[in-house]
Amino acid sequence: PSLSDIVFPVIDHCAIWGTQGYAIQLSSGNKAMVRNSLLSVASGQYVFDLGTLDELDSDYNAIWLEEGARVLRQTRSGTSFPLVYETVGAWAAASQQDLHSYSGDPLLADPAAGDFHPMSRAGRWDPSAHTWTNDAVSSPLIDAGHPAESWTNEPDPNGRRMNIGLYGGTEWASKSATN
Repeated sequence: PSLSDIVFPVIDHCAIWGTQGYAIQLSSGNKAMVRNSLLSVASGQYVFDLGTLDELDSDYNAIWLEEGARVLRQTRSGTSFPLVYETVGAWAAASQQDLHSYSGDPLLADPAAGDFHPMSRAGRWDPSAHTWTNDAVSSPLIDAGHPAESWTNEPDPNGRRMNIGLYGGTEWASKSATN
């Protein structure tokens, strides 16, 4: 491909959740950066689908795999068999990608209803009630975002580190246990 055909999207603080296809698909020698995002696909699907020449820079994400879902499939030159990673751990060990990403239950308020706020004992915004509420548990996504990104718009207490997810770094970020 020519230089004008190559794209380099930055996918930051997004929720690509429960898709019936790939969360991120690249082809034709493109590159993408994925940071601080929530990624989940349905059973039988892949979070990432890459072509032979595609490059992915991915870290500080929450990757939730439904039963039977996989992390990555990449087409390879000279073989009809793609490279496949079943788990975030295998993908991270082999590729050095998503080394700081979380791969368990992200403990989100209600993703089925579109509420992607991480649960928090210290407080999370409830968009239905238009108020702060406290949960019985706290999400591991709180204070787990990329350490170089700004947390200063998050409400106190904010742990002085941004949260992973849609609301990380914003006034609607779930609260930390302490500063």
